[in-house]
Amino acid sequence: KVIGTSVMERQKQCCRLKRVLRSEMSRLLEIHRRSIEIVRPALITDGVLLRFYIYETQDIRMSDVGDAQTVDHGQVITEAANNELFSNIVQRAWGLAGAPAVSDPKYQILHDESK
Repeated sequence: KVIGTSVMERQKQCCRLKRVLRSEMSRLLEIHRRSIEIVRPALITDGVLLRFYIYETQDIRMSDVGDAQTVDHGQVITEAANNELFSNIVQRAWGLAGAPAVSDPKYQILHDESK
């Protein structure tokens, strides 16, 4: 859920502003923006319900030292929600006056089994 007075003021506009949010999320997760699908946010009483899918075709990214590391995108999302990074991303992407409260981000990670 994304809630707050700044979200309530622009609730309907926020439901349409998915492109910038997808780009910001792709930077956070270090994956291509086309690997993220944001479902049209649903209006709820105190804000919007945000859900998205992450399509993992390759679970590996390169670290600074060149070693391959497995990325736990679920953990990255949870940590970003807990330390308000996700809230700041939503604020920038939607042009909100203040940072909204983000709780319990709804996402599903889909794996490409063909690789």
